[in-house]
Amino acid sequence: MSLHIFTTWTPDGTGDGRYQYSVLTTSKGRIPDEPVFRVHRSDLAAVRTGYPAPGRAACVSTWTGPDLPDLPVIVSHGLLAGPAPGAHTVHTTPGVRWSDDLLMDGDDCAFQNLEATQSGERYPGAGEYTRRWNTAPLTPALAYWNGGDLTPAVVRRQDRLDVNMSLFSDGVPNHVGPRDAPWEDGHITGSTTLKLDGRPIGTSQDAGFGTFTLPGGGGRYRLETTAERNVPWSPLGTRTDAAWTFTSAHTGTIAAPPLMAVRYDAGLDGHSRALAGAAHRIGAKVQTPPGAGAPKVKRLRVRVSYDDGRTWRDAAARPAGDGWTIDLRHPADAEYVSLSATAVDAAGDTVEQSTIRAYALRR
Repeated sequence: MSLHIFTTWTPDGTGDGRYQYSVLTTSKGRIPDEPVFRVHRSDLAAVRTGYPAPGRAACVSTWTGPDLPDLPVIVSHGLLAGPAPGAHTVHTTPGVRWSDDLLMDGDDCAFQNLEATQSGERYPGAGEYTRRWNTAPLTPALAYWNGGDLTPAVVRRQDRLDVNMSLFSDGVPNHVGPRDAPWEDGHITGSTTLKLDGRPIGTSQDAGFGTFTLPGGGGRYRLETTAERNVPWSPLGTRTDAAWTFTSAHTGTIAAPPLMAVRYDAGLDGHSRALAGAAHRIGAKVQTPPGAGAPKVKRLRVRVSYDDGRTWRDAAARPAGDGWTIDLRHPADAEYVSLSATAVDAAGDTVEQSTIRAYALRR
């Protein structure tokens, strides 16, 4: 028997405010005769969280709950964090894996027309931590949250390929953004097609989502998806196009194809903007599905557009540490920056992805 007490405290008890306490206490083996627990702030993790605005004023709300191995569900408490851009501090129990949802809506904070980003965090000890949500650009993520676990978004199960990915995830590696699926809210529309040796073998009318029956033998596959996103609280991340080529064959277990995705650290201000008419440097990393290990990238090409993808020009991308730096010179009269990237690994597998309105420019 275990007794878990999960409690959330806020300044006025309404869920609003610039800080909260989300505390978990556990008693294993028996229920205490006097279930009273004293918690000191010095024993907690202080997580200072920033919420950039997605190109215009918006509201954010968070849901937080502990992921406990002996419970079949995650119980969460919600908090209206308030307008974005903004900041919020959560004092929370270290050593626990917390499952978090960030909900984004317009500046009226009605939360009747929203989309969610998911994350899981574990803070090893007491002390100060920082994190950010909703950082532009929004790009494909090769994972999704399944019962509290981060699992590959594309898997082959014997002779079936299951696709369930977000095409609009922020730049934080373990964040998974909104998805297009039959049960989702309709902010994202598009389609997904799988080809074998150049021939289409299946199409789904959902972006980044579908189930495809595969022949038993091996072959060269191309997974293509296109997605349009229309939300009233952001002019950014309006379209994603992505395609992956990879080799796959029958497997008796569950295997994740060797896909790649490029995610960016654009160094933007609180409104997801950079300066027009100036030089700007972006960081980029190529990621693989959970458990796949670091990719062996052979070549990365990045292009930039300042007219929503009608014309493109090459950008200077140079290796830096475990990623790349991209140097741009923003035109003085541009409003938005779109990014396109193509990566090739040592096995010849590729990803081609483009993000329309990756971020905005200010004057």
